Amino acid sequence: MQSLSKGVLVICFLAFKISLINGQGVSINGGANSNRVPIPAVPFLSIAPDARAAGMGDVGAATTPDANSTFWNPSKLAFVEQPNGISLSYTPWLRNLGVYDMSLSYLSGFYKIDKNSTLAATINYFDLGYIQFTNDKGVTTGDYYSKEFSASASYARKLSANLGVGVSLRYLNSDLTGNNVINGVATKPGTSASGDISIYRSPKLSAGKPVTWAWGANLSNLGGKINYGGSGGKYFIPTNLRVGTSMNLKKSAFNRFTVSLDMNKLMIPTPPQRDEKGTITKGKDINEGSALGRVFGSFGDAPDGFGEELKEITWSLGAEYAYKEQFIFRGGYFYENKEKGGRNYLTAGFGAKFSDKYTFDFAYLFQPTQASNSNPLNNTLRFTLGVFFDKKSKTSTEEPNLN
Repeated sequence: MQSLSKGVLVICFLAFKISLINGQGVSINGGANSNRVPIPAVPFLSIAPDARAAGMGDVGAATTPDANSTFWNPSKLAFVEQPNGISLSYTPWLRNLGVYDMSLSYLSGFYKIDKNSTLAATINYFDLGYIQFTNDKGVTTGDYYSKEFSASASYARKLSANLGVGVSLRYLNSDLTGNNVINGVATKPGTSASGDISIYRSPKLSAGKPVTWAWGANLSNLGGKINYGGSGGKYFIPTNLRVGTSMNLKKSAFNRFTVSLDMNKLMIPTPPQRDEKGTITKGKDINEGSALGRVFGSFGDAPDGFGEELKEITWSLGAEYAYKEQFIFRGGYFYENKEKGGRNYLTAGFGAKFSDKYTFDFAYLFQPTQASNSNPLNNTLRFTLGVFFDKKSKTSTEEPNLN
């Protein structure tokens, strides 16, 4: 059980977001940019849900398509090989802090309409567990099983034999306190909607060409703010720009090696710099302007200019080795600047394919440093089970001539 004292709902989800920022000895309240870490609502939308991508350091913009492509780059679904399939992922959350009632579950599925088009749907469910609210005197004021979820639908289509685009629509629900009144503040579940726009270039396959390249980009969670009631106002959701590339090296029919690199920019306003009286001295008030205007303006609103904007980019590097496409070993590294959260960790993973119908993937996140015990995300595990159905005939899966 977790006991939290909440004066207003804003503190509730901000405190949770801060728990997502990897400890590693870096204090959110210390340092030159200590109060300028962009913090969105519904941060569960930024958590890697599946074990394959998580085992590769959270990369997915340009890796080969699978049932979980909707999260990373919906346009990859246009090139998925199987006619249809489903995937279920499960992540126990914050176990390193001794929390045992929080978890992330992710269900995804896809269906190929024809050779060029694919439909997909996902449900992303984050269980925050049982929370007991108390006032400043320690008196219980209410309790609730907090939860958040999103449901999305995606469509991907090939524009040519090697280029595809994709879009997604998403409904968001963040139910942190229900309709409880917390210290005199009336709250409600927050709801919003968002969309994704993506592109993917599949590698050109040809005999005698062992090295191929792919690239992709996804602008995700582009939408309106979310409101939890009370006088706290509305809050930005985690709009994100992901760009990545992937190199595939196939030495033989038995061995494949892949290296992938992703970069991410959280497209929400950077908090301004304030003096001791709270007056803005550099930067802009994050509540000024329209939601979309501030999202697209997030490339140039950091108080210290473009150099600070670069510090808000996170990097993911991952590798994957497959033997006969049946046994797959993975590793990766995730980096975030220490002034913008300081998440830095290694990942490892394993995958196995059973016949043409079943896959199992496992991922492990760890930080091999002395600060690992204070890292909330250390020792995070992820599990994914995939089920795919009979392949289409050779005639139906031939590459179309769209040029």
